Amino acid sequence: HWRRVFFRADSTLFIDGMAFSGRLAGVASGAPVKAPDGKRRIFLLHPTDGGLRWHRVPPQLSPIALAGEASFAASNSGICRTAGRIYLVTGGSTARVLSTGDSFRAWKAATPPMIHGKASAGIFSVSFRDQDHGVIVGGDYHSPAARAGTAALTRDGGKNWLKPLVIPGGYRSCVLYVSADTLLATGPSGTDLSTDGGMTWQAIDGQGFNVISKAPGGQRVFLGGADGKLGVLRLSTLNLSKHAAFSPVER
Repeated sequence: HWRRVFFRADSTLFIDGMAFSGRLAGVASGAPVKAPDGKRRIFLLHPTDGGLRWHRVPPQLSPIALAGEASFAASNSGICRTAGRIYLVTGGSTARVLSTGDSFRAWKAATPPMIHGKASAGIFSVSFRDQDHGVIVGGDYHSPAARAGTAALTRDGGKNWLKPLVIPGGYRSCVLYVSADTLLATGPSGTDLSTDGGMTWQAIDGQGFNVISKAPGGQRVFLGGADGKLGVLRLSTLNLSKHAAFSPVER
């Protein structure tokens, strides 16, 4: 039994994603919209009653979007909550990581070394392991095999972002920590594995997807892509990545 918990009749509003850390702490973000002060601000919602009701975050507490800046839906991986902080990533004219605490005050902005400058380029996905360690991926979806500026990592909670020593194999639309220092990143041109917190990446299996998901405490990682394609990886194979392969999943 589905229940509608938020609705706004506005053709300019698009909700890109939502994230929860625990049953009650949640946030949803949408594309920038014009606020009462005349500025373009990222649209934000926060829930009450565990998500049974959603309310707009006061526009003055939402970050201002720069000219030409946008956000991507990216299979709900352009936003995350970890250790009491919210992280949003953007693209278009610029590529930024925006972060704040639960009060939505004192937003901080970082500009990682990621490709941007076109409506199809920027940061698409963010994943944090804890309050210090995080990884972002992206690129230009019109050039899925281009590798420059497609990933970065932080070890200080997003204050500074580093280029990997070995970058992923192209545009990547989703990244996920699957264990302490092990990450997967995927996109239409392929899937990559890092076992050192995002500093080096290597291709596995040659198949590309759009989204990655793993149940807490689970031992299998699932990936979904175009044309109804699903794949599954066992964590036990990832540290022996040369042997890793996607198991078939019935469509």
